Amino acid sequence: MGYRNSFAPLVEGQVHEAGRFSRIAVTMRPSVIVLVLLGFFALIFSTIFISMDRQMVLPGVFMLALLYVMVLAGFWFEANKLEQTLRKIFQAT
Repeated sequence: MGYRNSFAPLVEGQVHEAGRFSRIAVTMRPSVIVLVLLGFFALIFSTIFISMDRQMVLPGVFMLALLYVMVLAGFWFEANKLEQTLRKIFQAT
């Protein structure tokens, strides 16, 4: 990746023997910093919206859902690009 992106997945892999070939198992996950910030913002939003009156509960849930979807979308966008790159490197289908 030629740029800095917090949503870029951390990749771990293992190579397993499979007869004449090798099988590569890859695990991708978000960085710890992204997960901590997601939890922090979720806690802040929850605290703010719970302390307000009941009319703000629905917008609060919407904000939490939007935050979660934004993190997931950023992660999966980068994970798909990384998967294509790894397939090219290992010439897999």
